[in-house]
Amino acid sequence: MSRRQQIVGLIAVAAAAVTVTFTVSTPASSGTAATSPISPSRIADRGKPVAAGSVQIDAAALADGDVTVATDPLPGLDDAFLTVSGTGEAATTAEIAVPTEAASTSTAVIVDGDAPPDDLSAAALADASGSTIVATLSATDASGAVQSSSDKVWVDEFAGRTLVSESGEQDLRLQRVAVLRNNRRVTAAEADALDAEVLGGGAARTESLGPGTCLDLCVSGTVLWTDSAGGTHPVDRAPVEIRDANAGAGTLVTTVTTDSGGHYAATIDNDDPDDATGRDVYVRVRANGPGFTLNQFIESGVDTDIPTGSQLTQDLTANNVDDNNTAFAVQASLVLARDHIVSLHGSPLPTVPVVFPDASGSFYDGTSLHILQPDRWDWDVSLHEYGHFVADRINIEANPGGPHSFSANLSDVRHSKSIGTRLAWGEGWPTYFAVSALQETAAGLGIPNIGDTRYQDTEDADLDVDLEAPHRLGEDNEATVMSVLWDLYDDVDEGSDHTSLGTQVVWTRLDDNDPTTLSAAYQRFSPNRGNEGVNCIFTRMNVSPRIDGPSNSSVSQVSPRISWARGNGGTHRNNRFSVVFRRSGGPILFTSPFRPDQSFRPTQAQWNAIRSQTLGALSVTVVGRQVDAPATGPYRSCTKSYIVH
Repeated sequence: MSRRQQIVGLIAVAAAAVTVTFTVSTPASSGTAATSPISPSRIADRGKPVAAGSVQIDAAALADGDVTVATDPLPGLDDAFLTVSGTGEAATTAEIAVPTEAASTSTAVIVDGDAPPDDLSAAALADASGSTIVATLSATDASGAVQSSSDKVWVDEFAGRTLVSESGEQDLRLQRVAVLRNNRRVTAAEADALDAEVLGGGAARTESLGPGTCLDLCVSGTVLWTDSAGGTHPVDRAPVEIRDANAGAGTLVTTVTTDSGGHYAATIDNDDPDDATGRDVYVRVRANGPGFTLNQFIESGVDTDIPTGSQLTQDLTANNVDDNNTAFAVQASLVLARDHIVSLHGSPLPTVPVVFPDASGSFYDGTSLHILQPDRWDWDVSLHEYGHFVADRINIEANPGGPHSFSANLSDVRHSKSIGTRLAWGEGWPTYFAVSALQETAAGLGIPNIGDTRYQDTEDADLDVDLEAPHRLGEDNEATVMSVLWDLYDDVDEGSDHTSLGTQVVWTRLDDNDPTTLSAAYQRFSPNRGNEGVNCIFTRMNVSPRIDGPSNSSVSQVSPRISWARGNGGTHRNNRFSVVFRRSGGPILFTSPFRPDQSFRPTQAQWNAIRSQTLGALSVTVVGRQVDAPATGPYRSCTKSYIVH
């Protein structure tokens, strides 16, 4: 399969429709980065796992009258094809095989008419979400399951112009206001008011004003956010700004913070220098939280000329549609993540900026978190990215960044064991962190897909991976890393896994020792002679060797042959082995030299010496190493017990 294909076409704008015609071609220099408009941030930074590969619509070209969709299917997938669809009454769906020598098809996207409405009210002009075009790359993995990755752009035909946004409907609405401003259909002041409505509007508002016991003016209320299924939840520890609307865009009077129930309260003076009849009060709730900033907000309506001594109640409920409102779902996830870190680490980490929605994707760039608009409900994704920030701050990663997936041995994909093992650890730990943190903090909140054992990425991907299930590709696979960590943490007995260290012990072992690969982490969890429970988890996940045959089988006077599966996968399986014979519950009796063989038989003289000291019970462990540079291991197998006659 060609590693990168481009789909190039033309877009024609009609009065009420956008018709996109795609032509498929394979570049002359397949697989080179120069042929792809895929954002560098999606390639170089620490982003979320991909399902089928990378796919990106070139929004700038779309607005100019052409459209390019670049795809980069993951290696090892088959039957890749691209689906292009659009929203609207007459929208059609096109499917194009990837790769192909030549093919063309079209899909129509119905959008708003090309003239501004007669109604120039803020509500009419700000509420313009347009239509969407979605490009979905699908392919079949080795198990026969179909994987998919998507990109989405928002399109609006307005006042004779095609408007395109990669980030979301909020940006599209601001572009619509900008067209009216540039065409002088609204004044600068009217445009500013429309921008303010777009930036802060959308929340359901309830206001009440009554007499109170305040000497000055009391303002209070409750702030809620709405999940994807329509359930409402308190907005915890968000800043609430009490503002006076008399002075331009509003004068900040004071700032308070919501409590865990979403409640806030403030007492302010009623001295308005611009209006002797009393303040004109509204509240602005920012989607910031403890330990992070997120530059989105919602606002209440304005209550004017409030008498001194009044009790003003202004309640707000963020909806589950508008970007500035759904930012409070992201805010809720990060509040839980920050609290979890404080409980484990004993102190908060520095404040991190969060960009939402970000057209470039969901990733951590070393300074800021970036969250894609379709990931607003995917808390596993947002906490995976927060996990990158945490790993960076506590120095438990040397992540080279770049594309990655649950299904790959990354040493092979990236042509380097050093890169592959560091990338697998650097991506597997954040996924473990995300899912374990949500199970610890959010399992009882009733939020869809939150607090279970699964990593889920829904709207722009089709990923649903259970950390409880065994993932056995080895130390350079991020799914193996996350599942090893999960089994060390959880309290579920399964097979040979009877270990339950809990979240604090796992955290402390890593935080105290700063491993940057699974091999380095293993040495912290199973040092010296080894921890049998840990060794069995690493054997279960095919990192350590696995000894053939059942436990408690009988061996006699004849020297037995011990054989095993190597452990690890791809082209870097364990390749040097030593066999350790120990009296059950007692000292080591014999250790073989490290050799590349997958079986070992002691000489009869060695066996006689071993057998004479066993007292009838013998334990055998195989120690595996991977000596390709950089060397990893040693990994100890789960012990096999033998009855000696």
